[in-house]
Amino acid sequence: MNKTVRFPTQAAARIANTGLRALSAGSRFALIIALAKLLPPQDLALYGLFVATVGFSVLAVGGEYYTHAHRELLSVDRSRWSWVLQHQAVATAMLYALFVPAQLLIFTFGLLPWSLAGWFFAILVLEHFGQELDRLLVVMQRPLSASIVLFLRLGVWVWPLLWWFWQHPTSRTLESLFAAWAVGAGAALILGGWFVWARAEQWRLWPLDTAWLWRGFLVGGLFLASSISYKALTTVDRYVTDALAGSEVLAAYVLFFSLAMVQGHVIVPAIFAFLYPRAVRQYRSGEFAAYHRTMRELLISTAVLSSLVSAVIAGGAPYLLQLIDRSVYAEHLNLLWLLLAAGIVYMLAMVPHYALYARGADKDITVIHIVALGVFGLTCWLLAEPFPNEAAAIALIAASLWIGGAKSVRVVLLAGQGRDADLSAGVSS
Repeated sequence: MNKTVRFPTQAAARIANTGLRALSAGSRFALIIALAKLLPPQDLALYGLFVATVGFSVLAVGGEYYTHAHRELLSVDRSRWSWVLQHQAVATAMLYALFVPAQLLIFTFGLLPWSLAGWFFAILVLEHFGQELDRLLVVMQRPLSASIVLFLRLGVWVWPLLWWFWQHPTSRTLESLFAAWAVGAGAALILGGWFVWARAEQWRLWPLDTAWLWRGFLVGGLFLASSISYKALTTVDRYVTDALAGSEVLAAYVLFFSLAMVQGHVIVPAIFAFLYPRAVRQYRSGEFAAYHRTMRELLISTAVLSSLVSAVIAGGAPYLLQLIDRSVYAEHLNLLWLLLAAGIVYMLAMVPHYALYARGADKDITVIHIVALGVFGLTCWLLAEPFPNEAAAIALIAASLWIGGAKSVRVVLLAGQGRDADLSAGVSS
């Protein structure tokens, strides 16, 4: 009887969870399209720089400490969750004291104008804690609560803002946009904090374990080097485009980059979220035949779906540009084809990435990501004069090819050396 009642409840929760995630992604997509139509290209370009820089800074101030804290959270009894969260809070305070003031260099060196400094720091803090709460709720096995908080942080505020922009043309400013973003992120922070507080038990002041704290900095530091190198590719690319080609080309780049990244919004929840945990579990438990099949399914599904999504985006782009009705975007449509190619290569590179992740080859991943920055920089330097508009997009393709190729080679080498040698051909196929 209980199983009969529980199944539709679980199914409904999964549908609601997927729907909320899709609405969050769809809201951000609608926002970038509306901004392209309603704001001058220079404002869209500045918005693109702002978003990319905030995303990069969130990594820096967080120090990827959650990778250590969440692993501990999964291994202790629920009664000690508040102990883990208290220690993560202390670590976060230490990281903030070190890295938040350093973000002033962004404005000192003119990467963003000083007029946006207040909004930058407000949204940086709200976004960082919002992401941490999202991850915590997932780890605490409350994915639906996490999706509700995510939708409040990324999606809900978009629609009243767009209505306001449409009704009041004089209000179409970046300051209005950032104010709406801060309100949505702040509301999400309050709700998410309440969810976490209610889920954890026995809140009290625990004795501080300094050894645990420092171990977390070491673990997080390794992941930070990898993540920050990877994230730098989609942050520096916008500054390179701005420097080489100007703000109008950057506006087109920001718009088309958002279109190309729809691939990820589709593939991550539809394929990666289901197959990569299965692959990791199968490898760790020694089920190599099943692991082999899962990796092959991951590769084929990613190749097919990324190609299909790219084809749909390419086919719909001319109609979308008609809706936006700004010639600057149509003039640089070739950037979309390059960024779609970069998106496909990036998605395919995730297949050997998960193979390395399953093996615990974190150092290999970190080294490959750091070298990718060099590949990106060298490509930009070589193409800066002959192809200033396209240099960053082509460099993204080159860096993604390096990442996918290097990880594939490393997987084959590790497979040949380890207990899963019989899988090397399948993983690299």
